[in-house]
Amino acid sequence: MKRKNESICLLPAERLFRRLLLDCRDDLQRSRSTSPSTIHNLEIWITGGWVRDKLLGIESSDIDIALSTMTGVQFADLLTDFYSRNEAEYSPQATEIGIPSRHLFTGFKKTARNPGMSKNLETAIGKVFGLDLDLVNLRTEVYTANSRSPQMEFGTAVEDAFRRDATINALFYDVDKQQVKDFTGRGLDDMTAGIIRTPLEPYQTFVDDPLRVIRVIRFASKLGYSIDEGAQLSMKDERIHRALREKVSRERIGIEVLKIMRDPNPSLAFRLIFESGLYSTVFLGPLDTAELRRALSLPNYNPEDPWLATWPNTFRIIAMLLDSTTIISKTLGKMLVQCGEKSEDLWIAAAFAPIAKFRHTKWKLDQAVKDATRSIRATSRMSKLIEDSITHMDDIQSTIDLTTAPNSSDVPLSVIGMAIRSWGTTWRLQVLYSLLAEVVYEQSAPDDGFFPVHLERYSTFMNFVFEQNLQDAPTIKPILNGNDIKEIFNLNRTGPFMKTVLEGLVRWQFDNAGSSRDDAKDWLRTQREGLPRDSLQRRRLFLAHTLWSFPDCVIDKQLADLDKAGCDGTDGEPSSSRPFGVFPVLDPSMRSQRRTNQSFAQKPKSNRNSPEKSGSEIFYRHSLYGMRSSSTGYSHMDSITSSISFELDKGYCRNILEGQLMENYVRNVATLLQPIPHSQNTYSSLYVPVALLGSAALRSGPTQGGSGRVAILFSLLATSAFNLRATNSSGAFDEVARTLRLQAFDWLQMALEELPELSRGTRDVCRPAVSQMYESAISAILTLITADIMEGSMSEYQVHLNGVNRICKQMRDQSIEPDRRLVTISSFLTVLSDTTSVDLPPVPWSTKNAFPNSGSNMFADDCNLEVTYGITATLANYIHQVTILSQNISHFISQNLPIHPTLLSACYEFSKTISSWSIDWENLASLPATNCNVSLGKIHILAFAQSLQIYFHTRVLPCTDSEMALYVQRVAEYLMEIETVRAQQGRSLDVTASIMWPGFIASCEAEPDARDIWHEWWEGMQKYQIGNISKLWSVVKHAWAMRDEGLREVPAWMPVLRCTGTKILAV
Repeated sequence: MKRKNESICLLPAERLFRRLLLDCRDDLQRSRSTSPSTIHNLEIWITGGWVRDKLLGIESSDIDIALSTMTGVQFADLLTDFYSRNEAEYSPQATEIGIPSRHLFTGFKKTARNPGMSKNLETAIGKVFGLDLDLVNLRTEVYTANSRSPQMEFGTAVEDAFRRDATINALFYDVDKQQVKDFTGRGLDDMTAGIIRTPLEPYQTFVDDPLRVIRVIRFASKLGYSIDEGAQLSMKDERIHRALREKVSRERIGIEVLKIMRDPNPSLAFRLIFESGLYSTVFLGPLDTAELRRALSLPNYNPEDPWLATWPNTFRIIAMLLDSTTIISKTLGKMLVQCGEKSEDLWIAAAFAPIAKFRHTKWKLDQAVKDATRSIRATSRMSKLIEDSITHMDDIQSTIDLTTAPNSSDVPLSVIGMAIRSWGTTWRLQVLYSLLAEVVYEQSAPDDGFFPVHLERYSTFMNFVFEQNLQDAPTIKPILNGNDIKEIFNLNRTGPFMKTVLEGLVRWQFDNAGSSRDDAKDWLRTQREGLPRDSLQRRRLFLAHTLWSFPDCVIDKQLADLDKAGCDGTDGEPSSSRPFGVFPVLDPSMRSQRRTNQSFAQKPKSNRNSPEKSGSEIFYRHSLYGMRSSSTGYSHMDSITSSISFELDKGYCRNILEGQLMENYVRNVATLLQPIPHSQNTYSSLYVPVALLGSAALRSGPTQGGSGRVAILFSLLATSAFNLRATNSSGAFDEVARTLRLQAFDWLQMALEELPELSRGTRDVCRPAVSQMYESAISAILTLITADIMEGSMSEYQVHLNGVNRICKQMRDQSIEPDRRLVTISSFLTVLSDTTSVDLPPVPWSTKNAFPNSGSNMFADDCNLEVTYGITATLANYIHQVTILSQNISHFISQNLPIHPTLLSACYEFSKTISSWSIDWENLASLPATNCNVSLGKIHILAFAQSLQIYFHTRVLPCTDSEMALYVQRVAEYLMEIETVRAQQGRSLDVTASIMWPGFIASCEAEPDARDIWHEWWEGMQKYQIGNISKLWSVVKHAWAMRDEGLREVPAWMPVLRCTGTKILAV
């Protein structure tokens, strides 16, 4: 290893370039065309990677020149002028040492500063004597209090060295003295020790230019060095990640990432990216949203782990396939990775394996893939590879299943061959991508990262392909050409059908390997002889097969057009037909049936032969609960559930499991979900009767418009099954619950497709029936949210709430008023969702509103929120108004404007309003008449009132620490008192569960000395076995940990949700 101040041996081109630099400077000093001080004090240094690589014995043609008293652009102009005047002296010498004339001197182009993207230097880039040059000035960077971007000033070599990304890149080569200078005092030692260390404190180094995080990873990977521990900690800092997303252009990130993929050891770099929590920042970029993370994450994703937790599975597989010492590389790797395959294609597949779920999400696949791959400026070829891989993934996995099944020998080779042919020439990489996508969504991986089941499965498939000689399926050519086929079928001309015939011929070739051209002709003749003799009938069969979804009149017109084309009456074949033996023919008599069945293709099967029964006959024993027909939407539900103690006759359910689940929902789940016991329990009175009608419909056969009721049924059953998970350790109920929820989604989709639009002439007549269809769809969506609450994933609740709002708007557009209870529930859930959102849009403040007025009220006084959610309409409206005020303030902050005086006045006035609120203001007539329930209701309301203070002071106007501690303590005392009242009345903790919003908002702000009571309360809440409670508790603990580490952002939950991408609904 070279030591301090030792010289570097220059190559001939480098020696010539050094002489050019010094001659140019000497000429400038003699001519005095520029400032004397600028020229006489001009130091010329070679910096960065060239010096490092030279010391390591690695040749490099990329040279960074640093100048002490002029910018790179200024010197480039002077150097260009000097060379043009002295070209005759240098050009022969360059040619003599083998430098092509086109590389002698290309001139320089200017790269402008872009401080907003952390590119703080104006540079000149060019090529001289075959060397790639980057000319800049020595700099020091001055940061001001009013700007996050540095002000660049001329600096010394020492100052510049300490502004570099790593000590090993802060080595300077003195062009005059031909010596290496280690100004940081650690660069050469770190090279000897194999350590990547930042010259300054790591956090400051990365804040100055966040791209340095990626560069440090690249150097560690390229050189096999370790990264200093302090640098590793700063690389994990979410503030650095945010700066990397916001301040560095995707082009600069993409350049570094593609260099990583072309380096010898990308696996190490990928591991470092993962361990630093940088996957989404680097590979998804602007596409990375919380909604996308929910769509792509695993069901058991822990927000405290790096995202995506199983991504390392992918690059471990790639590393094993490329490691020539492993058995898997000599078997599966040899078959999957073609000789000469670009290494970056393999790592691109690993990088984007997690987005394989795009094929099952709402995102448009092609655009989503382009957006993702654009994040690293991948080529269009790479983007197309990922898109094809995702598009074909399900087909690839199904084909692999065929070859690995016990009866794989019965599978025709044509099935496998045609599948591979449809994937295209990149099919190997697509199969590799499928393997990676499978392991990235494997929830449990062995410690060594080896996946024997997956690797064996894919090895079996690839062995099958090569043993059957199917690897060239995409490029195999038909054994016959178009002229041969025209001769066999007596055709005068070809047409679009020819492609189908040729593909059918290739299919035959796969099943008949080694056959001759004559064999192929004989086979095609058998296809022709199998056709009906009558030409018109033959053509009608063809049209029935290809145009089955069109009316007969269209087919008749096609026949007439074919007759005009001059086809003969018996044996001639229309020019647009094809051999019918190649693919199955649909009998014309089946055409109408197939067309009819198509619209029900996705609908679950039903027993249409079962005797039809009314809702009351099927589900209820007593006439007290019988369902009356109604023309007013949900108004008929009130009379059937005046008590929640009705007896459910399980004998009328479709099966025993459904009966058990429905009984559990009515007796336990509905009671558990509502914080205060009440005879008009919303979860039973509003949803259960409609769900029972849905079950009746499934027994007797679905009717138009009944899909919403069936969706409600499956949602309630899923909720009940999620509730029963704790009673079965095998996970059976969890699997049942997920299956039921998927069925609910399917039926909801059909319900949405069935929603009609009323014309003016039919609105009054059809309004009741249409209203029920719309309200069933709304109820189905709300019950799906309930299922998510019970499970704890909460993955779709925002989509559901947006859907409810759209349906309500659609109803109002048709002059149909939605059921008030449904609107109240969805509106309050939306309000709670907004309170814990990290990405609410700023809202301009209207100076006409001196105070949030009644126009911002969402809830009427008689909406009975006290029973359903333990809060009054007044407090619910206050919470909504706080959210609006916070959005108004965000508008001014986002525009870097001072907050308007009228907005400040409104905030102070509103603070007085909520501080003066008293429970005596409220009309609590909706609370149950018993003293116990009234007491429970009031305590819930008081807890909400104190939490409202916390919400206001963390989102709008701050308060003192002592005031905040008092609010937090009061909420804890109220919530603990609720449990005490229940215990005194002999109620067990699993009867009714409190709403979580007050506890969540308050406990996140608790200081360490006030957390014991909160820990006790949250642990007590786990007895309810509601998944959402566990999720909220994990967020609270994460918030505490971040506060203990010194992050004092308010609300305390905000950085947790921002860092993890988690979305919560605190109910």
